[in-house]
Amino acid sequence: MARRLRPVTWAIVIFPVRPERHWEEPRSREVLRGYSGSMAAILGVHGIWCDQATGPATQREWTERVRIGLQENHHPDPHSVEVRVAYYGHLYLDGKGTTGITADDPEDLDEFEQEILFGMVEAAGIAPAGSGQDKLGLPSSFQTALRGLVNTPFFGSATTSGVLWLIKQVRRYFADTAFRAAVHREIEIAMEDDTKVVVAHSLGSVAAYEALRAHPEWPARTLITLGSPLGLPGIMKRISPALSRGTEWPGSVRTWVNVAAKEDPVALVKKLRTPYDRRIDDRPAINTIIRGHDASQYLRNLSTATALIDALR
Repeated sequence: MARRLRPVTWAIVIFPVRPERHWEEPRSREVLRGYSGSMAAILGVHGIWCDQATGPATQREWTERVRIGLQENHHPDPHSVEVRVAYYGHLYLDGKGTTGITADDPEDLDEFEQEILFGMVEAAGIAPAGSGQDKLGLPSSFQTALRGLVNTPFFGSATTSGVLWLIKQVRRYFADTAFRAAVHREIEIAMEDDTKVVVAHSLGSVAAYEALRAHPEWPARTLITLGSPLGLPGIMKRISPALSRGTEWPGSVRTWVNVAAKEDPVALVKKLRTPYDRRIDDRPAINTIIRGHDASQYLRNLSTATALIDALR
């Protein structure tokens, strides 16, 4: 006789789902240690156009290019050199700045933005001409300047919108106090007790310079600025704290090397000794014309590599 099976009663227990925790505070030093795998003697500060990149990708690229430069210039152990990047590109994605700029936006460039634009035009050897208004709501000479920059090899495949975004990123750093402080905070978090040298590119050189001036207790002894716009008068008058005689030197730094390529239209003033301090070691560089301002070109450059070798001794 077949045995009858007792019916089974299933019980479903529903546990409350704990919501995923999102970081509300800036990343800690402990998090950053896991991010790079080890402490690093080199702290990198990236520049403009990194908002669509990621922190890990930027750090990998910087580390690779730095190691190539060191190897080519006979550093005894380039692959042991670690680079930690203070990444702030994500801060531009908060929806508060100017995003999605296109050639049809009826926005005016303010006086500071015009100064940046025409400075790059001058550096690129373009002479804008014309008068009246064009579709951006800008004088047609502005349109000529934008188109001229896009048609030069200096910015690679950048569009008019890309050049405008570059200018807007620079302006936001100076105009938005909270944003500026957040950038400095990323540098502070990334600074380690054994950081020997800060390598800063483009707008990052401005942020690093200001942060170092504000923190003379930091351990970094060498500052290397790459493709820096620090010499532009419009930027100099916006440096915080304001520049005054005898206050130009950045904090604990003992050696400041400034590297500027002749093909770089952003590093408008190639030598910073006169506007800042006669102790600055201004070094020339040659980058490819199509990537005259790229960090990848600067990081493996002879002038940068030899400065790093000296700083890491």
